[in-house]
Amino acid sequence: FRNNKWNEPVALNTNINYKSFESKHPAISAGGDTLIFSTNRDGGLGKFDLWMSVNSGDDLWGPPMNLGNNYNTKLNELSPSFTAFQNVLFFASDGHEGFGGLDLYMAKRLSTGETILYNLGVPFNSNRDDCFLSFSDHELYWSTNRHGGVGSFDIAAVKIPSVLSFISKLSLKKRNA
Repeated sequence: FRNNKWNEPVALNTNINYKSFESKHPAISAGGDTLIFSTNRDGGLGKFDLWMSVNSGDDLWGPPMNLGNNYNTKLNELSPSFTAFQNVLFFASDGHEGFGGLDLYMAKRLSTGETILYNLGVPFNSNRDDCFLSFSDHELYWSTNRHGGVGSFDIAAVKIPSVLSFISKLSLKKRNA
């Protein structure tokens, strides 16, 4: 955005946009140096996996690395979402144990290096697709295609005390449940 006008969009380099494969659902860290996205490129564990790339400056995105089997399954991992907390990532998956369809998960990296996965549970997940999670200070938003909605996918929201309290409550749940 310069001089009150948007410039033409520019595709990221070939480390990100890999020929003959889809790259989608970008999430950028608060510092702007880390990109997590979903792609079906070779070297993944399933259909669509989460991959991470680091920006070395001037939009020079480095070779992405697959986030591995703590996050990825033989099915789909999509719609990553950062928070202000560097050790927490939210995403959707239909490959981890859940309620059916795409479910929302929180991955929390502990100081030991271990990554713990938490299914957000009800009311955030259903037997349909729940994905594309986003936060404001006191609300959580996500997309869902549950029966009884207005459209194919609808936006749902719930009030939360804060993002930190939401993460803390999820962290009290049984690990990997």
